[in-house]
Amino acid sequence: MSAYNELVLTGDDGREIDIQFKLGLCWQRRYKLNEEIEFLEGQSGREGAFEVPGVSGGPGQWRFFALHVEDGRITAVRSIDETESDRLEAQAQTLGL
Repeated sequence: MSAYNELVLTGDDGREIDIQFKLGLCWQRRYKLNEEIEFLEGQSGREGAFEVPGVSGGPGQWRFFALHVEDGRITAVRSIDETESDRLEAQAQTLGL
């Protein structure tokens, strides 16, 4: 993955989970749920509701997620498989995200 941002969640065990995603100004910024994502002027993704893919882990241990975005904020996260992640990636590209 090239430039990305991270969504930081706290797992049930109290450990941080960093989910990498591409949306907004991608300079490895760290966000929490419902925090406003930074965008460049005119950049897609500030308005509406959609999902973007996210990934956590490393080689052999990848975990895939769908990040639900509403009006420039990640409002929910759900675990998905790699096939759905690929579908969300293609959809995001089609939307210009």
